[in-house]
Amino acid sequence: MKEEVQNNNKNSYTQQILSWLGLIALTALLVTFSGIKLGGFSLFVFFIIIALQSILVINKFMLIKCQQKIFKVFLTFLGCALIVVLIMSFVLN
Repeated sequence: MKEEVQNNNKNSYTQQILSWLGLIALTALLVTFSGIKLGGFSLFVFFIIIALQSILVINKFMLIKCQQKIFKVFLTFLGCALIVVLIMSFVLN
């Protein structure tokens, strides 16, 4: 029983450390792309990197799997609203 708990904690710590390193890597990638002139494509790249960071944070640190269904529906609605706003900003620009 104790070994199972220790292995579960070890996996949890390993996953959290890997998630943290992933966030650091994505932030470094974001800083790197900010110095490169990509024109209109740069905004799209920034949004993709930021979306990946937010997915990592929501899934690993906010423990969305343990939340109530209404919270998941609310996050999905906000995500869809953000996508609609971004599409409209590119189309109307």
